[in-house]
Amino acid sequence: EWLVSKLPKASFWTGLYGFRFCTVLQWSNSQFPFAASRWLSVSKWAIGARCCVQLNAPKGSLTAVSCFRKALWICKRKEE
Repeated sequence: EWLVSKLPKASFWTGLYGFRFCTVLQWSNSQFPFAASRWLSVSKWAIGARCCVQLNAPKGSLTAVSCFRKALWICKRKEE
């Protein structure tokens, strides 16, 4: 909720991507996959070998879409 409250109305790449029709997900900086849950809405355009997950602001929903779609990024920042 905090992050979404700081974002403009847009879609943002999260660094989470998936395989096998988005049933297996993994963070871009991790080796450990996990199974997708019901919280992830899968777009019909994401059906294929690989998908990427977007955060949709201001709704705060997560959607799996084609990795070729254009979107902004949310980047990790060193804690101050």
